[in-house]
Amino acid sequence: MGYAVHRLTRSELRAVESEFEGMVHRFKIASERDLMAKGGKGKSKKSEGGKKDRQPERRSSPREPSKEMVAESGSTSAFDDEGEDAGFERDLEEAERLLEQEEKMRKEEEKAAAARKKVFGGAGNDDTDIDKAEEEEDDEDDEYEESEDFSVDSDVAEEVSAHKNQDLLDAMGETGIDSMPPQMVINPHFPTAYPAGRGRTGDLELFHLPIIYKSHQTGFEPTKDLVLTPGSVFAGQYLVQNELGSAAFSTAYRCIDLNSGQIDEDGEEYHEEVCLKVIKNTKDFFDQSLDEIKVLELLRQTNKCHENNIVEMRTFFYHREHLVIVTELLRQNLYEFGKFIVENDEPPYFTRKRLCYITQQVLVALDFIHKRGLVHSDVKPENILLASYSRARVKLIDFGSSCYLTDRQSSYIQSRSYRAPEVILGLPYDGKIDIWSLGCVIAEMYTGEVTFQNDSVVTMLSRIEAICGTFPRHLIATGRQSGQFFTGSGLLYERSDAHDDSGRHSDDEDEVEHGGGEPLFHVFQPKVTTLAARLGFRPDLMEKAKVMQEYKEKALFVDFIRCLLTIDPDLRPTPKEALRHPWILSGMKLTEKDVKYPPE
Repeated sequence: MGYAVHRLTRSELRAVESEFEGMVHRFKIASERDLMAKGGKGKSKKSEGGKKDRQPERRSSPREPSKEMVAESGSTSAFDDEGEDAGFERDLEEAERLLEQEEKMRKEEEKAAAARKKVFGGAGNDDTDIDKAEEEEDDEDDEYEESEDFSVDSDVAEEVSAHKNQDLLDAMGETGIDSMPPQMVINPHFPTAYPAGRGRTGDLELFHLPIIYKSHQTGFEPTKDLVLTPGSVFAGQYLVQNELGSAAFSTAYRCIDLNSGQIDEDGEEYHEEVCLKVIKNTKDFFDQSLDEIKVLELLRQTNKCHENNIVEMRTFFYHREHLVIVTELLRQNLYEFGKFIVENDEPPYFTRKRLCYITQQVLVALDFIHKRGLVHSDVKPENILLASYSRARVKLIDFGSSCYLTDRQSSYIQSRSYRAPEVILGLPYDGKIDIWSLGCVIAEMYTGEVTFQNDSVVTMLSRIEAICGTFPRHLIATGRQSGQFFTGSGLLYERSDAHDDSGRHSDDEDEVEHGGGEPLFHVFQPKVTTLAARLGFRPDLMEKAKVMQEYKEKALFVDFIRCLLTIDPDLRPTPKEALRHPWILSGMKLTEKDVKYPPE
């Protein structure tokens, strides 16, 4: 277990908080005195021009608990017990010292951030393939962003939309609707709606949902549960082979597209295998899957899904009261394949070299979707599928939870073990939540264990603190949901339920023993370790790497995971920055032989 749990009543918890705050305060004062002793005079002198030093405004440091937070937690401050006059004078001096220290810390953080940015952007290889690809991508993204920067009256916008769409309708009248690309087909009854993926932010868009049904027949299906039988033909086109797997709101099937017949070099006809994702028949799942179709259609229209490691949607339709999404057929996901490797005692697959190659591909995929204003929101091993086992090629799938940065943000996203700190605390978030999830995934694939093993959100937070360090106080102070997990002084806690660990109800005697029926709280004390140790290396790996060359490659790997698992999202890298990390750049030199599986 990566933490210790202390069971306290409310009054005991308040006493612990008060003592904790006093301890932090005394530690800060002692540290400041040590700094002053080492650095000489701690206060600035009067200037030669005779101007007095400006007295700092009395305010609390961002890293200190505010008075409001202390009041909410019911704790007493270490400042409250001092004498009025002497206490005020001393508090003023202490505030000045704290502000000076805070300024020093802020400058150190800025230097660290600048150094990190230098690491991410300091490769200097202007002639690499990734630089060229990024320059081309940036040019396209500039065009995409320019198309979004406008604001006009809604009536004028509809009139302009109708005019543009009428031009398309006129073109269809001249050339025939059959000659138009499917995504360009306009419904004449909705002239103000753009084709899917063609509108700008705020425009109306429209896509056509094919509904396949039996002629001259109405009525409901006998059951809401649709099970495809191997050997049957679904929707008159897809020969069912077998079920691939089932998730919360869909079931996937391997099928042969009978309408995709092509002739190979030997003159024989072959058909494409595809994946049918059959959505369960509920309104919520239906609506969520329509959102996924919108996103997949937007990505498909770029014609760059394959090169950016995104699953390619073939089509979609509605049949037998179920929405169906058809995509290319891929192989097993990272979780299933890793499990298969272990159970069958196969050679290790997720080596650092192969993981570097896989991580690079996922970062390219995330960079591609983030530049289009999208957040995947559910990066996990099950949603990264292998396209080729032997060549370690992967693709990112499942955009059912994806959202736009302009959408109303929800805290009920991401699978719990891969959920970013800012989502848990109820802070604003962006694409960097995907980066946190990816860090969890890569560490898990390397160790074979979930990185932050947990049975609740608070136990996961405790493990995060044990491995990645304490949560910055400003994140706790501004998070809408921080109070559910942190006390005002930054202690992790959760309220105990009415059952003890054995599952039985506490009796009256227990309640008296624990404070006469007061509610009980579990306070979590993280057992601090290092990320290197969590990844299976020696705890002092990073220090050893400074003096011994043999540890440097391992240290680069650990540092990369550390960057992705940075608690503060402002200091966490973007996909483009992560692609510049030395560990990823080292993978640019990998050959097919380096990643080939099984190894020769």
